[in-house]
Amino acid sequence: MFRALQKWHKTPSDGILKKMAKGGIFGLFFSLILMSIFFFLAGTYPHLVLFSQICFSKQFLVNLYENANLFYYRIGQIVDYGFMVSVAFSLFAGCILKAREFSENSKSQQLLFICALLGLILIGCDAFENVFILLTLQDPINFPSILAILQSSFSLIKWILLVLINLIILEISISTKRKKNKDKDCENNLT
Repeated sequence: MFRALQKWHKTPSDGILKKMAKGGIFGLFFSLILMSIFFFLAGTYPHLVLFSQICFSKQFLVNLYENANLFYYRIGQIVDYGFMVSVAFSLFAGCILKAREFSENSKSQQLLFICALLGLILIGCDAFENVFILLTLQDPINFPSILAILQSSFSLIKWILLVLINLIILEISISTKRKKNKDKDCENNLT
């Protein structure tokens, strides 16, 4: 597996990755603003949207849908696909660019390549979560309970991957900073 990920050490080019990262960050802000507007118009404030993602409950979703403007809620869910693409671009490009700062085949480089791959899996889970949300919106009262379970399952995997990726990146950042400080202390002791 690591051999396949090593191809990312050279391709895509840094220029392409930087454009992906910048486009992803721009898309994040733009789509987040649009989603917030549509979810606000739908009457499903952010805390309700977050709770509904991992509720595993048809009844919770039915209650949410009964009190929401489903036209705007559906648009918000569709705009979320733009958010996903933006996250994918920025996370993938950022992890690959950061991985290239480390020596080839180092633990940090391999972990960042894995984070880039996990980020793509995370976005896939988010996309499937939205598919199930959109399916429940076809019949917001009488949809099969399995749709709520599948939606929440993909959402839970998404959130676990997001936390894992962030913990790995945080650990790499902390250990890199410690190593730099240790190297600096050693230099000061020699002089």
